[in-house]
Amino acid sequence: MKTKFTFLTLLLVVLISGGLHLTVAKQTQPKKKASQFWWQVELCIAVDGEYSYRTDNKGFNGNYSFTALVLGSMDEDEDDFIFLQAYQDIRNMKWNETAFNQSGRFEFNLSEKIKPDVTVNYVFHEKGNLSFDFDFKPVPVPSKSTIFSKPVKRLRFPESAGEDSVNAKVIYNQGIINGSDRVALASKDIYNQKEVNRVFQWKWKEENASNNTNMNNSWKNSHQVEIKLKIIRLKKKKGTKPTIIKKDRRY
Repeated sequence: MKTKFTFLTLLLVVLISGGLHLTVAKQTQPKKKASQFWWQVELCIAVDGEYSYRTDNKGFNGNYSFTALVLGSMDEDEDDFIFLQAYQDIRNMKWNETAFNQSGRFEFNLSEKIKPDVTVNYVFHEKGNLSFDFDFKPVPVPSKSTIFSKPVKRLRFPESAGEDSVNAKVIYNQGIINGSDRVALASKDIYNQKEVNRVFQWKWKEENASNNTNMNNSWKNSHQVEIKLKIIRLKKKKGTKPTIIKKDRRY
């Protein structure tokens, strides 16, 4: 009986010791070595679009083109990346809108009034690829009209593909008629190359109409986009923070 008790006691001690050893080993695992690099990111988004809205006796339509420039920095965050947007600018803006009814047509130049707002939401790192998720804030239209007392639609601008679970992104993806809105590249490229350049293009369109006893209306919105992505690899310097280099580029 004494022998059995001693054996069980020793077994319990061994198990406890092993468990403690495993716990300590897990807590003392070495962290991933930080990269010696950070990256400057430049997104140049050129957009051409048009839209139209009609009811039984009035409506409006418009066309626009502009280039959005976004500058930011990217750094490692363990197995992921953090993007910090530092600067954005809207260039080469051209925007014309026309409202009409039975009395006539009214034309407006909105190039100085509207300024689209773009945001890079995050950089998604999965399966060896980096994907950039960006979108614009919608603009209410018509922007200026004596025929409509208030805007009746929200104009949607280009969006890059994000996580599939985001419903708004899924709905936008359904409107792609040419190309792909996935702005992505192999993550190894930003380590192996001092400068990485990629070009992405797609066309998008939405149409809907509603009919009821009081009013018939239709809405059309479309755009095409070309994105030039530039990523510059820079070496970290001890005691200094990454500084975005702003350049007055003409697109």
